[in-house]
Amino acid sequence: MSNKKSTMSIMAALLAFLFAFGVLTVGQTEAATASKIDLNKATTEQLGKFPGLTPALAKSIIEYREKSGPFKVPEDLMKVKGVTKEILNKLNPKLEKGILYVTPPAPASIDR
Repeated sequence: MSNKKSTMSIMAALLAFLFAFGVLTVGQTEAATASKIDLNKATTEQLGKFPGLTPALAKSIIEYREKSGPFKVPEDLMKVKGVTKEILNKLNPKLEKGILYVTPPAPASIDR
């Protein structure tokens, strides 16, 4: 009976470890995905996370997208009035699996 309890304890610990590892892996994957913003679905709030991108310009990007259809390549953003080459470089859009996305800058760390 003692060996059976010991085996069960080891199995329970192993299952708990595997579950915990799985949860961490899923969480890390979701965090990485969440950091990418699809330019064809982005809100003004999401676009506002980029330095130098004013609320008015974010609104113009969304209005252009709604009127002209989805952005297909990074250079399509240059068709939006007010988007300069400098702003395009700051946004640094990437095309991945047919989705044009941008990655917002990391929040500034606070020194303690």
